[in-house]
Amino acid sequence: TPVARVPVGTGAVKQEYTREYTVSAETRAARLQEADQGRNEAHRKIQEQERRMAEQARRQQEERELQRKKLEQEQKQRALARQREEEELTYQKTHLSDRAGYKQPGSPGISKNPSYMNARVVPAQMNEPLGLDVEKFAPAPAKHTKADMTFEQIVSGHHAMCQLLQQRLTNLKVLRSLWSQDRRGAIQHVQQLNDTSISVDFIKQAVRKEKDLTLDLCVVVLPVVRH
Repeated sequence: TPVARVPVGTGAVKQEYTREYTVSAETRAARLQEADQGRNEAHRKIQEQERRMAEQARRQQEERELQRKKLEQEQKQRALARQREEEELTYQKTHLSDRAGYKQPGSPGISKNPSYMNARVVPAQMNEPLGLDVEKFAPAPAKHTKADMTFEQIVSGHHAMCQLLQQRLTNLKVLRSLWSQDRRGAIQHVQQLNDTSISVDFIKQAVRKEKDLTLDLCVVVLPVVRH
């Protein structure tokens, strides 16, 4: 701004300098105020941006938590479905009807022979040990083998014996599975089978741990032992 020339040595010079200084101070104050307002606005924008980022992060965290809970719920449902399938399979294996016949689903360690799968649970009514023919196992006097004895004659009783032993093994597996879930029901199933050899093998394993024998189980076991 052009300054008006005044005569040197007068009081007007001092007044002019004072006016210019006042204008400069007001200008500096206005600029400082504008700078402060700019800084405040920038700070407000930064805070607003941080708030939006925090809100977005919170929403993302809530979505991840919701997805995690949903995944856990699906896993629990699948585990429950598998447990129900296993319980249904165990029920089919253990609660067999003697009239309907025994139909064992395929499982590891059990033969899948059709004749074996459709076999009925037939209680043994023999009085010999283990329900087998004693004469076939008792020592016999040495006899001279005929030269024309065929292989079929030697193994004539092998198939029947293997079928009987396999049937007993299946019944013992069923009893073992039932014993781990319902011990009283397992003992009652032994009574229904009415097989002396299975009863002996089962009772021998059942009474190995005395702490597992309760008064309720003893009431059910004693009739089997007496028989």
